[in-house]
Parts: sequence; C-alpha cells; structure tokens
Amino acid sequence: MLNEVIICEGYAPVLIHYPYRRDYMERFRTCAQQARAAGKGLWATETASVSSPGPISRGEEGVTEVRGNRRSKVYHLPACPAYDSLSAKNIVPFTSEDEARRAGYCKAGNCP
Repeated sequence: MLNEVIICEGYAPVLIHYPYRRDYMERFRTCAQQARAAGKGLWATETASVSSPGPISRGEEGVTEVRGNRRSKVYHLPACPAYDSLSAKNIVPFTSEDEARRAGYCKAGNCP
C-alpha cells in the first residue's frame, strides 16, 4: 500500500482520529514509530537513537496515543478494547499517561 510506504519512510504522520480497519491502524502505527525511531523523513532532525519513541500528540505530529473520555474521565491506550469506539466528541487527546493522570483521568479498568 502506498500510504503504508509513505508512513514507513517517515514522510507522513498517522492519523488515527478517523476510524478505519484496525489491522491497518496497527500496521501504520508501528511503521510511524519505527520511522521516528530511525530518524526518517519528518523526524530526520530528531535523535535517531531513540530506542522506544513515546506517544505523540495529534496536535504535534498527527498521532494520538492516549485518548481520554471527556464524560467518564477515563483514559484509554491503543491496546484497550474501547480505544477505537470512543465517540469523537468525547475524545480528549493526551501525549502520555502521565499527562492524562495529571488532568484527573484514570486508566480504563479493561486496559492491559
């Protein structure tokens, strides 16, 4: 897929705000993280020795890794069952779990 190649080479961020096939979302997310860690494309100026890139906020690079639910004050990670089923109007993007906790959100009980 052309869009996967573009993401894997680091020339586009992953937009997971709009739902599409879950298996594609995982592939694209993995590609984006590997491209960032390798310092490819958009991340060429960042340190390429990053061993485990942290979550990126949608506002900064186009990717949201931690999603808060505005109504329940619960946050979800990509591995959580409800991550992709949150209502778009209730999603509060966070750059990390720490940021979500500081904002008063608790981790969803069914998250690994």
